[in-house]
Amino acid sequence: MRKMLFLAVMPFVLVACSTSRCPNPQRCASCPICNPQSAALAPSAASAATPSAPGAFPASSIKVYRVAPAKLAEAIQQAITSAPLNLKILSVDNGVIQTDWKAYEGEFHIMRRWQDRTRFRINVIPDVSDPTNASRFEVAEVTQRRSNERANWESADRHPERVEALVQAIDAKLK
Repeated sequence: MRKMLFLAVMPFVLVACSTSRCPNPQRCASCPICNPQSAALAPSAASAATPSAPGAFPASSIKVYRVAPAKLAEAIQQAITSAPLNLKILSVDNGVIQTDWKAYEGEFHIMRRWQDRTRFRINVIPDVSDPTNASRFEVAEVTQRRSNERANWESADRHPERVEALVQAIDAKLK
């Protein structure tokens, strides 16, 4: 009890900055008040949210089609079931198209080529500016892999190049 009381009463000491307004007195060299040049060179939160930041979606991946969402969903279904894609559709529900697994050549690992399979979920979304006459779509993928025919499928790394190839193929069919 006494130790807790002692800690609660113990004063908190800060190293003073050259100004009394400094928000970060321990790092005065990076303080925007004491050293305005360092503040101008530091990245801001707004620049971290720009599309060029790693992990952000590129601006080219969002394309609006001047077609009603239901018609775009039908056109996408026709595009993915025809050549060269030839994907099978498992389900269509409220603008969400789920494809069956498509086999891909996996990575070479421990003297054998692993098996990969990917399925896609395509979401048709009405455009905010004109929801009845304009829409867009997004593609997501799930990939699994296994070492041989008898092994169980396990989750694998994402393959954005497969998504990009599917988006380009659908876009080419829609033109």
